[in-house]
Amino acid sequence: MADYNDLNPNGSAFGWDDVIENEGQEFGVLPEDDYKFTVVKFERQQHNGSEKIPPCAKAALELAIEDFAGNKTTVRENLFLHSKQEWKLCKFFTCVGMRRSGEKFNMGAGWRNIIGATGWAHITVNEYKGKDGNTYTNNKVSEYYDPQALPDAIRQREAAMQPAQQAYSQAPSQESIFPNSGTTQWTGSWKT
Repeated sequence: MADYNDLNPNGSAFGWDDVIENEGQEFGVLPEDDYKFTVVKFERQQHNGSEKIPPCAKAALELAIEDFAGNKTTVRENLFLHSKQEWKLCKFFTCVGMRRSGEKFNMGAGWRNIIGATGWAHITVNEYKGKDGNTYTNNKVSEYYDPQALPDAIRQREAAMQPAQQAYSQAPSQESIFPNSGTTQWTGSWKT
């Protein structure tokens, strides 16, 4: 059963005797490069307005990224549902394969199926000043790539990744699944 803190996106106040356990997430900073990402979190939020974008709805996303050495980070990305940012919404939905470049797209089904969506993006290192005046770095998305027009370098990386992925996705023989059991009814596939 989820408690109130899990359901309330703004969190909640603690009492003096409450039990705490969430130590937060450590975010590493990856060097600037092209990376494959997976959408791991999506929240519908409201943007209160700024100099650049008036008040509107926004999608607060978390993108999980892992480099070839196994280093991981999470990139937070806000997609504003406003005509000034329509180009970015189009690029994002094209990147994750839900929309084709040049076509109209109804975002409703996209948001319902966004968790687990994957795509390639160019990630940069962003430097910013915190409220405490200290300088910090994080990763930001600078470009979403159309899967139908990936740069050659990304195609080469995907090709290099394929043999390892295929080794895990090949279905084992029925004998290795149910050794000595006499059961040979499994006809599925490990591919997802």
